[in-house]
Amino acid sequence: MENHNIILFVDTANITKENIEERCSFHQGKSKERPGDHSTSVDAGETITWLGLSTSNANDVVNITKIEYKGGADLFGRPKLNGDGGYPETVIGTIKNAPKGEETYTITFTVYEGNNGGKRNGKFTLDPKLQPKN
Repeated sequence: MENHNIILFVDTANITKENIEERCSFHQGKSKERPGDHSTSVDAGETITWLGLSTSNANDVVNITKIEYKGGADLFGRPKLNGDGGYPETVIGTIKNAPKGEETYTITFTVYEGNNGGKRNGKFTLDPKLQPKN
């Protein structure tokens, strides 16, 4: 069984709700993908950890606050995975079952300025995918 770390890189200095797709990318292992193109292959029993990092300021914080089931295969067996409350906040989930078909989900995150700790531009959402290996 594999553990997957899905890293969301965010240009925290320039992100807005209008340019979110251009200011974010997912990294998993050595691959880098735009949010709409990102898909992770998973099997039952595997664990996924989502975490966020800034590409523009090492002091900025990207909090992954929740992962919500959107459609397709129901891999986690519940509609929402909440963040761990840390700073930076991450979300960890274990694949309960791996039926055929792709699952789409929504990842919600917030950005905090490292210098003064203020929240920048509210909440952001992206819609990547999970794909059972079968």
